[in-house]
Amino acid sequence: MNKSTVLYIDDDQSQLRSFTRVFSEKFNILCSETGEDGLKVFKENESKISVVLLDIRLGGMSGFEVFEEIKKINYKIPVIFITGYQDHYADGYEIYKKYRPHGYIIKNHEQENRVIEDTLYSAIESYKNILKFDKKKLEELYDKLNESMKELLL
Repeated sequence: MNKSTVLYIDDDQSQLRSFTRVFSEKFNILCSETGEDGLKVFKENESKISVVLLDIRLGGMSGFEVFEEIKKINYKIPVIFITGYQDHYADGYEIYKKYRPHGYIIKNHEQENRVIEDTLYSAIESYKNILKFDKKKLEELYDKLNESMKELLL
């Protein structure tokens, strides 16, 4: 079975190590400790990445800034925000309204790994469906173009 690729951007090395340890059998994992490096990794591996897991609080660029830059490159890629600062961001409603991430996960609770895994699989499935739809639309356009070319040549 082909494993989907997750890009995890978090400035906490222990979070990156823990995530890799827990999920490396289920996903191909690319990790980055800064927003700037995360964007570089995303650009270099865009065609392989199925979902981005993005910490909101990063040194340098914020997670929100990284989100906006990733969406400029590929607005269809699912991005899931993750934060340990739920007191600051509350339930994430305002974040959902403004950014429309695929998900919003609170770090360090007893069901965290289950929530992460479920949300990743949901995002990956959603992205696969978007790509299938896009492929079908392109094939239809290609067929129409071929038909038009045949008519022009006759």
